[in-house]
Amino acid sequence: MPEKDLGQIDWNGKGPSTQKRDNWSYGEVHAIQNADVSDSVAVEINSEYRIAISR
Repeated sequence: MPEKDLGQIDWNGKGPSTQKRDNWSYGEVHAIQNADVSDSVAVEINSEYRIAISR
């Protein structure tokens, strides 16, 4: 990202931006039964588990 663009970022979410901000709280990471951990894992985000898939 060019340095000139850094000044345009709404770092705290209080600027005139129309973008919605979410706070993510990461928890534990677990292996998924019958799945290779190099392909996918379960990640706890905001007290819910999500599947993270390697690309």
